[in-house]
Amino acid sequence: MKLPPSFTTVTPLSKTIAMIIFVILPILGFFYGVRYQQKIDEPLLSTETLVLTLPKKESMISPTNSINANPTPTLKPGNKLFVSKNNDFSFQYPSDWYPEENPEYPGGSNISFFKVGTKSDHGYADHQGNELFSFEYSNDPRTLDSLKKEYYRDAKELTIASKPAILTPFGLLLIRSTPQKLLKIFNNKTILDTLHFNVK
Repeated sequence: MKLPPSFTTVTPLSKTIAMIIFVILPILGFFYGVRYQQKIDEPLLSTETLVLTLPKKESMISPTNSINANPTPTLKPGNKLFVSKNNDFSFQYPSDWYPEENPEYPGGSNISFFKVGTKSDHGYADHQGNELFSFEYSNDPRTLDSLKKEYYRDAKELTIASKPAILTPFGLLLIRSTPQKLLKIFNNKTILDTLHFNVK
């Protein structure tokens, strides 16, 4: 079947349409794809999502109200004891700090610590908060190796409190406490020498 010349003749309009389809659309697709990937990666890389949350202020942390089957070392002078919601881990922190659950992430798994006498200001997205230390404890079955390959290629492999961990160049510490649980620590690392896990 022979097509009419109007379908086979190259015209300025056909050149413009071909340029849009084969040049401009792929470039736009690439640009928007990169922007979309950045939005997906943002929660993993922002300090806000790394800030952990506490249960309730009353039941938050008390050195006397937790039964620990695997006791932590004796409290250092001037320290208090923080015990996670499900008693999975504990650590000591300076007595002039206080913990507070991040209101954006309720449930006791996203907690920040602030200086006593200051009003808490939780960091999120581009907002810099005044937390001294923050952590997030969540279900995340991805292996540290896969996280390193996918997001944190320059991270260093460590062992923290007998658990495998990676430390990113920008200071995020990820500790694999169980095959399903991941502890993310951001900012101050002073608690690491007293960090104690009660899970295997």
